[in-house]
Amino acid sequence: MRYANDWFRLEIDRVARRVTIVRSARPFESALDAENACRPVIDALAPIDRARHRLLMDARDAIGRNDPEYEGWFAPLRREIVEGFARVAVVVRTASGKLQAVRLTSADRHESVRVFTRVEDAQAWLDAP
Repeated sequence: MRYANDWFRLEIDRVARRVTIVRSARPFESALDAENACRPVIDALAPIDRARHRLLMDARDAIGRNDPEYEGWFAPLRREIVEGFARVAVVVRTASGKLQAVRLTSADRHESVRVFTRVEDAQAWLDAP
């Protein structure tokens, strides 16, 4: 394990060139809360050659929010976390969570991001040639 706080657990497998970020159910209450949660994760990712690594973002336990205020202050942090990875697989729990995640990744214009409801499917896509 590389880093953990109340919102995220980050693991890096340098041999497999895979980064796994698991989101907890603890919500972000404010922009400052999100910054305090995400900035250490972003800092822990700094030494990673993202172009040579894949990211598995497990957001199944995250409590979804889609209000414009939240999306406005969380979007830059979300983009900074996933930026530059060769592939990014986001795993969510529900079909509505998948719709929201697809909408957000489309808005971010990350072509290397796919959204799944099963970890096994996400891992298979990340590991495909």
